[in-house]
Amino acid sequence: MAKYDNEFKREIAELVHNKIKTRSEIKHEYGIAPSTVVGWEKQLFGDLKKRDDLSPQELEIKKLTQKSSLS
Repeated sequence: MAKYDNEFKREIAELVHNKIKTRSEIKHEYGIAPSTVVGWEKQLFGDLKKRDDLSPQELEIKKLTQKSSLS
């Protein structure tokens, strides 16, 4: 199993989260399983299904908190 550094994980998760690339595109370009990318997104952005329940300020706090835990 490949070991990716936290910066690479963050970049990939942000590409998908910001809708720049799909998980399928990431799979074809980098050989990373979509389920792996979902895990990285959850680490960085939290539970993706619960995001809509939070205010923009709460989302930013959660994102910053989780970003610091990846370091």
